[in-house]
Amino acid sequence: MHQDNRTHHRVAPKLASLAVLLLATVVMYVSQGLTHTLVPLRLASGSASGFVTACYFVGFGLGAFLGPLLIRRVGHIRAFGGLLGIVIFAVLSLALIDALWFWAMIRLLHGASIAAVAVVVEAWLVSASGPEARGRVLAVYTLAVYGGIGIGPLFLTFLPDTLWQPFSVAAIALCLAAVPVLFWRTDAPAIPTRAPASWRRIINVSPVSLATATAAGFSGGALTALGPIYALSLGLDTSGVALMMSVPVILGLILQWPVGSLSDRYERRRVMSGAILVSASFALTLIWGQSLGLVAIYCLLAGLHGILYALYPLALAHANDRVGTPTDTADIGAGLLLGYGIGAAAGPAVAGGAALAMGPESGFLVAMVALALTGSYILLDVHRHARVDIVDKGAYTNLPSSTPKVFELEPRTVPDPVTENDLTPTRTDESKGPNV
Repeated sequence: MHQDNRTHHRVAPKLASLAVLLLATVVMYVSQGLTHTLVPLRLASGSASGFVTACYFVGFGLGAFLGPLLIRRVGHIRAFGGLLGIVIFAVLSLALIDALWFWAMIRLLHGASIAAVAVVVEAWLVSASGPEARGRVLAVYTLAVYGGIGIGPLFLTFLPDTLWQPFSVAAIALCLAAVPVLFWRTDAPAIPTRAPASWRRIINVSPVSLATATAAGFSGGALTALGPIYALSLGLDTSGVALMMSVPVILGLILQWPVGSLSDRYERRRVMSGAILVSASFALTLIWGQSLGLVAIYCLLAGLHGILYALYPLALAHANDRVGTPTDTADIGAGLLLGYGIGAAAGPAVAGGAALAMGPESGFLVAMVALALTGSYILLDVHRHARVDIVDKGAYTNLPSSTPKVFELEPRTVPDPVTENDLTPTRTDESKGPNV
């Protein structure tokens, strides 16, 4: 009985800390979704939005890989508080100075800081969840990330159309995300020590996966930069733009399960190529979306976003099939994440340049070209190389393309099961001196 009480007292705080962290994640990404929509709306120029959005994704890539260095220096708790303060500063600064060079610098800082904050949150989730629960925690975390991004733009449907109020609401959301995490009493996670994956190894393991992840980032970045401006070109007001940036994202989450199920049942590369070519056809159709009507545009955008969200997990699942060692998921995933980040930085820049020639529809054009080329390359690879037998395949797991730390939530990267000893305090052998 006493043993059960001790176990309960140790497990209950961990469950509560999971709820606190997941709640903070939703609120933090609500702010992100709102800011991602606000920035292109305020710039109102495809080329300017592409440049500024590219700066954000460059910063995000730097923050995801340099964030652990800061954590080693000051620890997770101080890093979380300080970094979130920088993010709040960045969001509020966008409402103060209306200059392209300033917005580019601020968005670079914003991306780096929010990525490092995500590293801290994901490390905390790993620490607070046992190996037997990490699959469920990962599923809820993925839903929290994409759900928050989808909910954020909805605030524009009732906020005044002024320069400073929407950015203030985004900053307030970040403040609210910080409060429960900083006030919750919990042990700091272990300092990360994982080294980055080798590019040569990733290319040798699965060039198809690297190409797919890069194309997903490239296309998603282009749509993030020009999506709101495209909605404005349809004659929508701010509320209409917000709905177009929100509803398809939320509806697109429905496609994650069927795409993942198909990839587990059939040859993974064929499913990937089919999904990519379908999304390319959606993007091609949306170039002439003005003549289709809003309902058709919403459906096409939902399909496009839903498939784009599934491409990165598909790439990781296929790479894991090729590796054959489940514990390599984090190393391979880190390299694929870097490819995704490079694509996400390049996509807005290319789309912004194309916008000077053909307008906001260029976001769909560059996405279509990238997806069509990638889908064709995968089909060529299917005919050139042997497939992975279904019995040798791992399960598809949906996860956000956030930071390398998220891979430690993947159950396959934690092979050791939880034992009863993990739930009870360890006693130090007093006969031995402390480790030096």
